[in-house]
Amino acid sequence: MRSLRKPSRSDSLQLGEESHIQVPSRLTLLLIIVFGVAFILFLGTYIVGEWQRYGSPLEQVLDIIMDSNESKLGADGKPIYADNGKFLKGPNYWKPESKIKLLLASCQAAA
Repeated sequence: MRSLRKPSRSDSLQLGEESHIQVPSRLTLLLIIVFGVAFILFLGTYIVGEWQRYGSPLEQVLDIIMDSNESKLGADGKPIYADNGKFLKGPNYWKPESKIKLLLASCQAAA
């Protein structure tokens, strides 16, 4: 059976020393996360701006990619998994690149 004892002064000092290390460590991690999110938001805004600057149909390209991702599903609309847990492509899968090339070519021809 464990005995309960009153915490001593040395116990509180040890706890205080650990917190002096943990607090800056956690604040640094938080700072890294905040700067990472800010960078991703800035980069995303820059990329979208460049797509619009050159008149590229970003939303249509993203729609093609999403349709291609959905074509990876099985006939029942559910993911297909291999024995090792890897996600397999369904029978109706198609790569998005050819449709994206056609879309961009049609946009260049119209310009």
